[in-house]
Amino acid sequence: MHNSRSKKSTMSAREHFGSVSLAADRPDLRGGALALAGIGSVLLVAALAGLPSTFGKTAALGAYAVIGGILLAALLARRLRGPFGSANAITLGRAAMIAMLGGFAADPPVADAMVWWVAAGIALTAWLLDGLDGFVARRRGLCTAFGARFDMEVDAAFALVLTAMLWRADRAGLWILALGLLRYAFVLAGLLYAPMRRPLPPRQRRRLICALQGAALCLAIVPALPPAVAAVLCAAALTATAVSFALDTMFLMRSRDAVE
Repeated sequence: MHNSRSKKSTMSAREHFGSVSLAADRPDLRGGALALAGIGSVLLVAALAGLPSTFGKTAALGAYAVIGGILLAALLARRLRGPFGSANAITLGRAAMIAMLGGFAADPPVADAMVWWVAAGIALTAWLLDGLDGFVARRRGLCTAFGARFDMEVDAAFALVLTAMLWRADRAGLWILALGLLRYAFVLAGLLYAPMRRPLPPRQRRRLICALQGAALCLAIVPALPPAVAAVLCAAALTATAVSFALDTMFLMRSRDAVE
C-alpha cells in the first residue's frame, strides 16, 4: 500500500516536472522571452541615454512592458505555433523603437532641435524596417497569422505614437490624432457590429497608403521642415488613410447587403 502511494506520487511528480520541461522547451515562448529581454536591455540603455526627462524614460519603458505583457500572453495562449523567429524579433525591435518614441511624445522637449533629429532618426528607422520582417519571414518560410497580426498591430501603434508626437511638438493640431485612432475606431466598429468583422480581401492600396503615411509622418517630425509644410503632409496622410478606411467600410457594407 505504501509502495503504491509512493509510486503514484513519483509518477505525479514526473508528470508535473515533465509539463514544466515541455513549457520551457516551447520554441515560441523561449524565443519570445529571449527577444523581449535582449531588445528590452537595448531599449533600457537607449532610454536612459537618449530621453531627456525621467517621465519620458518611464513612459518608454512602461510602454515596452505593456507590449511585452501582451506578447507573452499571446504566446502563452498558443497563438504562435513554432519558433518565435527572426522576423517576429524584427517586429519586436520596431515595437521597442515605438516605445522610445512614446517617451518623446510623453514629455516633448519642444525647444531642443537636436533631440527631435534623434526622434526623427528613430522613426525613420522603424519605418524602413517595416517591410524587412515580412521579407525575412517569406525567405525563411516562417510566415504565420501571428506574425502578420503582430506586424499590423505594431503599424497601428506606430501611427498613433507618431501623431501624438506631432501634436505634442506643435507640428500639427489636435486633429492629427484622428489618423492614429482610425484603425482602433475600425476595430471598435467590428466589436459593435458583426458585418464589420468580416475579413477583407488583400489590397495593394492598403500597403501603399500605409507606407506613404509612415513616410509623411516621419518627414513631418524633421525639425528643418517648416511647421506649415509638416501640417500639409499630415493632412494629406490623414485624408488618404481616411479614404482607405472608408473604401473598406463600403466593401463590408456591400458584402452585408449581398448576404442579406
